[in-house]
Amino acid sequence: ADVPHSKGLAGSSRGAVVAGTVYVEGISYDANEADVEMFFSQVGKPSEVRMPRWHDSGKPRGYAHVEFQDSADAKRAIQQLNGQRMMGRYLKLELGHEKKAVRAPTDATGAVAKP
Repeated sequence: ADVPHSKGLAGSSRGAVVAGTVYVEGISYDANEADVEMFFSQVGKPSEVRMPRWHDSGKPRGYAHVEFQDSADAKRAIQQLNGQRMMGRYLKLELGHEKKAVRAPTDATGAVAKP
């Protein structure tokens, strides 16, 4: 199946697209995982909602990763919910990406630096 390309620059540092995961920006700082799950249940049942939080306050950082078992639900979420309001905030949705690999530090020659 064809997966739409992200709008980023060629050679972007993002990982490969993850078909069943939706990256969501603009989430209210008052929202919790249950609020996000309920909002996205309009298009299908999320299998997992991950909302990073600030370490000092425990408040959400304003974005989340919503995972669906069925990639069609993820695509439907982007088509139907992108730009919609949740708890007074407009959401921006796109297909999620794998975490980029962390590279070992290198020295000036490109060899892996020794600790």
